[in-house]
Order: sequence, then structure tokens, then C-alpha cells
Amino acid sequence: MAGLLKVRHTWTLAQDIYNYKLLPLEMIGFVAATLPWLEIVLGTALVVGFWIEASALAVGLLSLTLSFAVASVLWRHLDIRCGCFHGSATASIGHFILTLALAVMSFWVLKRRPTSSEIISQETE
Repeated sequence: MAGLLKVRHTWTLAQDIYNYKLLPLEMIGFVAATLPWLEIVLGTALVVGFWIEASALAVGLLSLTLSFAVASVLWRHLDIRCGCFHGSATASIGHFILTLALAVMSFWVLKRRPTSSEIISQETE
């Protein structure tokens, strides 16, 4: 959902990413243009059950990265929009907790997903 809300607002997302002051200027446009599509693809893959392990890992790493970015903003006392969804919400402890919780849930999905060998052994029992 976050990707769908951002996909038509690349310029605003680029400004939000710039405000974090964590990426070189040359990377901001690329990240702003690709991040919403990556979120859409990964979220869809998780919902439909396609490439669950890879998608859960990627979502977990993205969420963890955003958690650290938000923590960095809080640590530096920057008053900026978080850029999580299209809107004007500022980066806050609530956003940090949300992104960290998404990372934890993604890694839990990754850990709890049965491996191919487990599925095969269940089928043969």
C-alpha cells in the first residue's frame, strides 16, 4: 500500500529522502523512482504467496533500513516528513516502532516459512 501511495509522487518522495541527509544527491532520484515499485512488487509477492522467502527477506531489510534512517533523524533532532506513506506525517518514535515491527514480522515470516524439505517430508508421511 505504501508503494501505491508514493508511486505518483516521486518528486515529493525525492524531497523526503533528501531531507534525511543520508544518501548522496546522485542516488536520491534513483531511489525515489524505484522504491515505490519495489514496495509494490514485494508486497504483492507476499500477499499472493509468490517468492515468500525472498520477499520477506527484502521487506525485512527495507523496513530495518528505514528504522535506522528514522532513528538517525530522531537522534539528530530533525523535524522532517517520514516519507513512509504519501502525506505530511513527521518522522517520529511511532514511525520507528512501526518500521521496526514490520522488519520483525518479515523476519518472522521468513523463519516460520516451511522449507522445501519440510514440505516434502510432510507429504511423504
